[in-house]
Amino acid sequence: MVLSKLRGNLLNWKIVSLIFLLSAFLLGFAEYDRSTLLGLFLSYYQFILAVFFLIYLPGKFINNLIKAKLHFFEELFLSCVYGILLFALTLFTFSYLKVEIIGIAIIGVIDFLVIKDLKKPKVKFRKIDAFSYSAIVLMSLIFALPMLTSGYVGDSLRLIGVNNYDGLWYLALINELKFSFPPQHPGFAGEMLIGYHFFLFFVMAKLGNLFNLSNIDLMFKLFPPLVSLLWGIGVYVLMFNWSKNRVASLFAVFFTMFGGSAVYIAWLYGHKNISLDSGFGVLQPATSLVNPTYAISIVFLTAFLLSVYKYYKLNSIRWFIPIALIAGLTPIFKVYGGIIILGGFILFVLWELYKRNLYILPFSLGVIVLFFTAYWPFTDKGAHLIFHPLWAPHNVLNDNLPWYGYEEKIRTYSNQGVIRGVVITEAFSLFVFIFGNLGTRLIGLAFGGFFKLKQRKLPSIFALLVWAMAGASIVIPLLFIQSGKVFETIQFMWYFLFL
Repeated sequence: MVLSKLRGNLLNWKIVSLIFLLSAFLLGFAEYDRSTLLGLFLSYYQFILAVFFLIYLPGKFINNLIKAKLHFFEELFLSCVYGILLFALTLFTFSYLKVEIIGIAIIGVIDFLVIKDLKKPKVKFRKIDAFSYSAIVLMSLIFALPMLTSGYVGDSLRLIGVNNYDGLWYLALINELKFSFPPQHPGFAGEMLIGYHFFLFFVMAKLGNLFNLSNIDLMFKLFPPLVSLLWGIGVYVLMFNWSKNRVASLFAVFFTMFGGSAVYIAWLYGHKNISLDSGFGVLQPATSLVNPTYAISIVFLTAFLLSVYKYYKLNSIRWFIPIALIAGLTPIFKVYGGIIILGGFILFVLWELYKRNLYILPFSLGVIVLFFTAYWPFTDKGAHLIFHPLWAPHNVLNDNLPWYGYEEKIRTYSNQGVIRGVVITEAFSLFVFIFGNLGTRLIGLAFGGFFKLKQRKLPSIFALLVWAMAGASIVIPLLFIQSGKVFETIQFMWYFLFL
């Protein structure tokens, strides 16, 4: 028995050692001198403590409150997500009242209550579990590389790609939120910041204040691996709950992180000037962490779906608490993700009311209160959607595939009254935009459709909810542009590809 336990511990140490070795390689530590490397390790140590006390334990408090029975990785994922939301809401409330210290004290009391009842986690790894989670860690680290290799290197600030301008805005916003709330616009002194979802940077700022972490480290070195790991673990546990199939769950993690469009076909035909990342008009997920608000909204979307699935499975109204928390607060983290989640929440509520489950009404009121207290005060009241059908497919053909001659064909067919030609041309634009961007995900759709037909089962209510949210995330960008940043509605398509 002693030898068996010793062998198990050695196996775990081998896995941990391998993960650290891969981490060191992927983080590119060769670029750092010894003093910088030591500083980075200290930052990670401080950040792990910050996440444990300010995010994980408050989130575990919510799991304890709803009496959730979860295995270790489900509990880790949901505790971190719920903790980010609870920490943000608490500090937001008391920062607004200019007594932030009370919010910090409340988080401290919550930590004390959770630690008092904290039990040592019993994690039993089978070989297949060890492989699955090692694969998730590896994929998550690779996924985080675009941000880990963009930012502070040695004694210089190196910003790559969109971080040349977006990264500077993020850093300025974190700094503003460290010292001022409500925040002023970083570019216009004295002007209140409106029309921007800033809560992720608010969380970064408060963690930075409490644990003395630099803005650059928070933005480029600390949050990317955390969000990436939560993305990977969240997708895996959601899909494993839903499918009970480890292989399908790992493929889900892979495709949501590294799935790509079919734009490579254009390359094979000699059109080398087209972007492999956004050639068909939609950015693919490999660079998602460069847009941190989008990445965290994907984590919230996954937690929302997992919480709804747990409710359907266990039929416990306690799950309404985290569902309402996610639906009410996501818009101020990422407005587009918030719209998709709120849409899903409305369908969820309507179904519960159809079943005459009136317990959902007070939680729905809670979502309304959260939305109008956290998000509404910072909205740009003049922002609105403008009906502009099929602008996205048209832009793809005009800007990225000019050799197709879309405008000339439409003009000629319209002048000549060739309706069939107009219909075929528009159908081609839709086909390229939708199926071209789906790309490798068509493999999943094909296999999923085949197995569903073979099982001869109607889709569950949960599956219909997922499909409805996916449908909304493609219909909106196909039909509408927005005022101000006109073509930003294309970001809804990112959620469509994920779902």
